[in-house]
Amino acid sequence: MKTSDVTVGIPFYSGTEPRHFVDAIDSIQEQTHEPKKIHLIQDGSVSEKVQKVVRKKEQEDERVEHLQLGGKKGLSYALNCSILRSGTSLYARMDADDISHPERLEKQVRFFNLNPKVEILGTWAREFSSDPEEEDTFLKKVPTEQKEMEDILHYRSPFIHPSVMFRRKVFAKIGLYPSQEQVEDLCLWSRAFKKGARTANIAEPLLYFRFQGVVARRSSLGRIGREARMRFGYGTLSPKLNALKVSSLLVRIFPERIQEWVYSELR
Repeated sequence: MKTSDVTVGIPFYSGTEPRHFVDAIDSIQEQTHEPKKIHLIQDGSVSEKVQKVVRKKEQEDERVEHLQLGGKKGLSYALNCSILRSGTSLYARMDADDISHPERLEKQVRFFNLNPKVEILGTWAREFSSDPEEEDTFLKKVPTEQKEMEDILHYRSPFIHPSVMFRRKVFAKIGLYPSQEQVEDLCLWSRAFKKGARTANIAEPLLYFRFQGVVARRSSLGRIGREARMRFGYGTLSPKLNALKVSSLLVRIFPERIQEWVYSELR
């Protein structure tokens, strides 16, 4: 077992399912390349069952630190607090309902060591609904090369957000996560590309991503409006990319069942 200079931040909130939360934390605790710190970042009030999970994990594992934000602050604020308190050279994202592959951190750290210019690194993922060991999973791919990642931001995310690991020093170049009034991850990727940050994805599924509810979360008019402002602010002269940009936004106003079909067919 190796120990690395990595902090893993796992935000959780009122909607967090205790069983999924335990699976997410366990998957980080059991990595072949141990993180130095595990931040459990509480965003607002949570159930007593979730509080018991946090207390138990803190008592059992000295790497676990419970960060309480003092009220509902939003994902950007939660992640920024964790990043600023990490003190490690690498910072990894993780969601409270996903599961990391046992070798995820080891392979990302190795990639960083072999590619010293890369500053933000994601991976592919396996999408699942309830149990990744008992169901057919879908392999979700994202581009691995910088130019294609920059192009795809016009109509899709170039990263699977909870798979991402950062060199912590990149935040001095690109800034922290933007305010919750924006689309926090897409705005960060846009700023990273504009500031010349080097990015990559490992072409291997190192995260099990729970996709239930994804369409509903992305379909609010407020989010669609914020995403439209981000995408059109990230301009291009390419007719193809502009057409894809408009199409990706139009789909989001369709009924949820149609969106789910489009997502399942075109993801």
